[in-house]
Amino acid sequence: MSDDEKFIKSLKILMIVSGFWKKPLTDSTIINKIYYSYFIFSKIIVVIFCLELFFGLVDHIVKESDRQLIITSASVLLTCMVIVLKAYICIKRRLIEILEEIVLYEKKLSNTDDEEIKQAYFDKAHLSNVMCRAQAVVQLCASGSLFYLGIGGDQALIDYNRIHNTTIDSPYWYQFYFPAMKLDHLVTVYFLNFIFCFFGSLTNIVAHSIIATLMIFAATQLQILNIQLKKFIKDKNDYLADKTNELKRYVKHHQDLIRYVNVLNEKVRIIILMHFLLNSIEISSCVTGLLKNTKTTERVFTITYLNLVLFQLFMTSWNANEIIEQSTAVSDAIYASNWHLLDREGKVICQIVIQRAQRPLKLTIGPFSPMTNRSGLMVIKAAYSYVSLMNGGNTDN
Repeated sequence: MSDDEKFIKSLKILMIVSGFWKKPLTDSTIINKIYYSYFIFSKIIVVIFCLELFFGLVDHIVKESDRQLIITSASVLLTCMVIVLKAYICIKRRLIEILEEIVLYEKKLSNTDDEEIKQAYFDKAHLSNVMCRAQAVVQLCASGSLFYLGIGGDQALIDYNRIHNTTIDSPYWYQFYFPAMKLDHLVTVYFLNFIFCFFGSLTNIVAHSIIATLMIFAATQLQILNIQLKKFIKDKNDYLADKTNELKRYVKHHQDLIRYVNVLNEKVRIIILMHFLLNSIEISSCVTGLLKNTKTTERVFTITYLNLVLFQLFMTSWNANEIIEQSTAVSDAIYASNWHLLDREGKVICQIVIQRAQRPLKLTIGPFSPMTNRSGLMVIKAAYSYVSLMNGGNTDN
């Protein structure tokens, strides 16, 4: 791992394992070609997964299966489609290439002697790595509980079919299309579930982590800019003409950050919108499932999946809110500096920047309102309303 990749250290590992890393791994042409084949293979598997879920849903509808099974199949298909869309946006809209800017920025930052700036950067780098690792752990717990639920449920169903001489097929696992009875081909079914779960989970982790990392990086640059603005002029003994030129460089960097956040918003706002719309439904479905008299294994899976949804909601809302907070703090940073010691041109520049900073940089929920911590709470409130509706207005039953 390069010394200039501390910010994306954990993300890079996840991207390599999942087949998202697009740069050469080594100097060996053979290894790089093998990895490129893995890159293509991992994307094909996820697309096949979606198609299999779609045909499985159609099969359940045609066979007039249990309504709850059809609803569950449709929900899983919708979730998988969102994951594929996130991966498509990360690749097609070149979000992965933006990660290179983080490496270049970190290399440039290594030359500074300001320990406060370095500490602020590495604190955010630590946060980025912790969030990536935490999401991987939460996703792993959800996937592991799904396997535990599936294997235990299948064995109980096999015993039930043997005792009652029935041919009920497995309702567990992913409801993908399978031309034969799944309980008669458990090895094949378990292998397919493992492959689909492995690549689907990794794709979900990496796609969401890429977006979160880019959001944290935007907030980090704004925070460092604020530190620089507070300290760029110390006293009247500084050569003021040079300080005005230094201020112009910071203003140029501020303009670059405005463009960076606006471009990032254009690329990811559709993803934020889909999460905003679906998270409340997913949360309410999980809570409703927990209120029912379900098996312990089903409760464990529901809890782990609920944790995953809540953690991803937290990652999105909190990091988006940080961008707003740090962008509005630019005006406070200038005001906290010794701006009054500048010449007339410098004072005018300060006034312009303070005015511009009154309009916060933000990531939006599609074309609608900004994504903030309050937006995350709105999702929780909507989920509570759905739970109350599903349970006849009484969540205690």
